[in-house]
Amino acid sequence: MASRLKFVVENDSFLRLIQVVLDPSAPEERIRAFAHFCKHDTPDFKGWCDAIRAQAQNIYPSDVHLVDNQAELLAHAAGASVIVVEELTVGEQELATAGSSLKFVQKYGFTTRNIDSLACEAAGVKVLTIRRRANISTAEQGLTLMLGLARQLNPERKPHQPRAIEKPPATVRRPTTARTRRTVTGRGSREW
Repeated sequence: MASRLKFVVENDSFLRLIQVVLDPSAPEERIRAFAHFCKHDTPDFKGWCDAIRAQAQNIYPSDVHLVDNQAELLAHAAGASVIVVEELTVGEQELATAGSSLKFVQKYGFTTRNIDSLACEAAGVKVLTIRRRANISTAEQGLTLMLGLARQLNPERKPHQPRAIEKPPATVRRPTTARTRRTVTGRGSREW
């Protein structure tokens, strides 16, 4: 059997999923945590992982090493086929340490300012990017919650209670001779 591919992955809450799906030696506690996190969208998390593995037969199983900092990235880069980063840097030193086995540098995000693209190109390493959809969803949910809270700014108003329409005080006299004119909506308005 051919040796497994080696992934070096920055330790990020979402990037850990790479280890869960591709590395058979991923900690069982992490697998349970992801299954719990995804249970509303993916009730059969194990089945979902199996389906992904079936589509990724060229890279499953792999050895996935999670790294927390630049020093750990350098320590694990030797022999890596893929390096996945969010904020850690990939430059000439990391490429030299990885050697000719490195084929891809995957950026979790769209901007590659922490990756030396010219050095990667010179080494024959392809740089890939992916949008951070989780961040987009989190921002959308945060805005929705803020808008929901904004509707409840009046603490005296009970939920689902319509706002009272204020009537003008009885002392205000309206002119008896008012002209009606058409507005943009086609409804009449009074001109005082």
